[in-house]
Amino acid sequence: MKQFYSLAQDSAEEFRAADPPCLLIVGHSSQLDSDAKRDSFELFRRSQRVMEIITFDELFKKIELLLSLLEGGGDQP
Repeated sequence: MKQFYSLAQDSAEEFRAADPPCLLIVGHSSQLDSDAKRDSFELFRRSQRVMEIITFDELFKKIELLLSLLEGGGDQP
């Protein structure tokens, strides 16, 4: 993205630049077994601007909620 215009100008072929979202899936919330660990993790993940960081159990919870909504249940699992 930083060099798109110079690369596009020098290229004979047309191309597009994209800035796709990045998702990093890490660990499990149960590994954050102290307030200090939870606070540190939250501070770190909220400081990231180019990627979203989520734990496996958070991802599964979001998937369960989405499936429930799509199946018409409307109730949270």
